[in-house]
Amino acid sequence: MSSDKEQMREAESLRRTAFCGVAISTIATLTCIVAIPALYNYMQHVQSSLQTEVDFCKHRTTGLFEQYERMQVIKGVRGKVVKRQAGYDSPVQAQPSYGDSAVADSSASSEGSCCSCGGPVGDNGHDGQPGAAGQPGADGQSGDQGPKGGCDHCPPPRTAPGY
Repeated sequence: MSSDKEQMREAESLRRTAFCGVAISTIATLTCIVAIPALYNYMQHVQSSLQTEVDFCKHRTTGLFEQYERMQVIKGVRGKVVKRQAGYDSPVQAQPSYGDSAVADSSASSEGSCCSCGGPVGDNGHDGQPGAAGQPGADGQSGDQGPKGGCDHCPPPRTAPGY
């Protein structure tokens, strides 16, 4: 009789342990299902925010450097400052010094945006000469079948005997 009671106690203990294990694993699984996408979304938000900040810093640095170059030209000072590569996606252009070539480069890059003197943009040029004739085009689709021809007032044709 005591062995039956011990077995019942052991079975009840194992039942509680199994229930706790299933409950904990269910909660852990549901937490992972919710937490991993939320963490991914947060990391993507942080990355895009940082990318925006980095782009803003690159833009401001480029603007400041161009102003510095303009001030050198206005003051007549030619420094031996070498422009470094700002990012991985921009090509490296080594120039020994900035002077007239830097002014030409900065004016060439600002074409098409706005004029630095504040004047209006000029008119478009004249149209060019017409080009040469192109190659002949492909054949079109076939048309619908026409009505069957025939003659209503003629007699039927004669055929030789045996045919």
